[in-house]
Amino acid sequence: MTIHTDRIVLVFPIAAKNRLAAASLQTLEITESGKEFETLIPLDPALVNQYATEFNFGFEAEKAALIADHKSALDAKQAELDASNATIVTKNKEINGLDGEIQALESQVEQLTTSNATKQSQLDSYATIESELNAQVNELQSKVADLEQYRPFNPRMIDATAFYSRITKDEFAALSVSDDETLRTIAKTILAYKTNDWPVVFESPEFQGLIGYLVGTAFLTAERAAQLTADATRAEAYNAD
Repeated sequence: MTIHTDRIVLVFPIAAKNRLAAASLQTLEITESGKEFETLIPLDPALVNQYATEFNFGFEAEKAALIADHKSALDAKQAELDASNATIVTKNKEINGLDGEIQALESQVEQLTTSNATKQSQLDSYATIESELNAQVNELQSKVADLEQYRPFNPRMIDATAFYSRITKDEFAALSVSDDETLRTIAKTILAYKTNDWPVVFESPEFQGLIGYLVGTAFLTAERAAQLTADATRAEAYNAD
């Protein structure tokens, strides 16, 4: 059944068919044989109008409530979207700030890389210079060594360490623990020469007296004394430099 008014239309399903009726009631009867009988019952227009008006008022109220509910839901969604947008804006600002920091750090890294490359280039240059200088030093040392063999020296003036090396360990130990105080003093004198890098001059009165006492007390034989006082080689010779 369908009720038509100037504002709304109400549709009611009847059995297996939907039909429209204007201010009327339509019935459908189906017999066992399958035949259909329709009956149209006119309705009082005043009754229909009154019902339609009441229905319209209820419909408008329900419609307003639904609109209000939807508006409230939309407002809530809009608030969520606004909050989300605000968060996105804040995050974008943070990202932009981080981008700026990253760019600044990248600039610093680039500057440091350039600086390191420059310093590395300088170091490489210094290494080359150092290598060249070392080569020159080695060349000069070689020349000095070659010239050293022509340098005059006094074979009767020996380096104290070289003279100490001529004395055996047993000989020096015997001097150091001798019951003869003079022999112990000779051992101390030899150590003093070695410690202070004093030259040992074979012909000096002090050394002649020292050797003479060692031979005179039979601590050394004349042959051994001659070995200790033999001419110094160039390597043994005292060098004041």
